[in-house]
Amino acid sequence: YCSLTYRRVAEPLTKLRHCQRPCEFGGNCIRYHDQKHITNEQHPFNLPCPYTPFSCKMFAKLLQPSNEQNSSPNANEMNEIKRHCYRYSHVCPWGRLCNNQSEEHLSTTIHIAKEMC
Repeated sequence: YCSLTYRRVAEPLTKLRHCQRPCEFGGNCIRYHDQKHITNEQHPFNLPCPYTPFSCKMFAKLLQPSNEQNSSPNANEMNEIKRHCYRYSHVCPWGRLCNNQSEEHLSTTIHIAKEMC
């Protein structure tokens, strides 16, 4: 903590983030679209994509590349898709039932409880 924190000077306390406490739900947090929560609490995943879980076309293309030649992503498009998916986290389709425990996967996906159909 800095001396301004101890003196309870209001301006720096509102402008600076002195510490983030860990989110009690960690990688299973369902409040990933609550900007205040994401800013104030620490999560093991990257900033969430604003279009997750259902509207991110890039994540859908990464998970389900098309077999059709005319709609299949080229190398440049695939690099752009991967950059997006490394920068922003997305909801993993398998939720908490996911078996992928790699550091890369856990930092780029959110594992919420889901009813499997």
